[in-house]
Amino acid sequence: MPIVNIPGAGLVRFPDDMSDKDIGIAIRQDILPSVQKSGFGAGLSGGLESLKGAALAAKYGVTGSEADRKALLESQARAEEKYQGVGLEDVQEAFKERGVMAGLGRTWEAAKGTLGQSVPFMAAPVVGALAAPAVLPAAGIAGLSAGAIGFAAPSLAQYTGTGLARQVEEQEAAMQRGETPAGTITR
Repeated sequence: MPIVNIPGAGLVRFPDDMSDKDIGIAIRQDILPSVQKSGFGAGLSGGLESLKGAALAAKYGVTGSEADRKALLESQARAEEKYQGVGLEDVQEAFKERGVMAGLGRTWEAAKGTLGQSVPFMAAPVVGALAAPAVLPAAGIAGLSAGAIGFAAPSLAQYTGTGLARQVEEQEAAMQRGETPAGTITR
């Protein structure tokens, strides 16, 4: 069986009866498109869009407007499109079907994507903690207290925003199934 080392996908085995031309086509059409939407860069892009979605969710939570809800759903769809990472099933399949080296390669891809998705959510509180001491003294808050507030405020906003985004996602899924979403007030 020919084995090809594909960047981002690891070692991939192809059937003996598959021509080099067909292997090339399979790599370009079936493997590379999914690899290009995984890894650190794709994870970072998806993470930035998810962070934006958390802010849109907070806005929708305050306004309740249909336009804000629609903007949130569009942002969630963009985040999913930008990062289609390596899941646990992909890693298990690589170990089972293609061996230890392929499994380790997929594990590494999953780790890079997870890190990429996490960076925006880790950076926002740090930036807040660094910026707050310069901004908050005008309100009579300085030093360590300002830094703590600067760190906690983005963290709280992210936590609340991602929770609201998940609720909207669940409500949307219920509506698509023709159900009344939980928490919906009907008159």
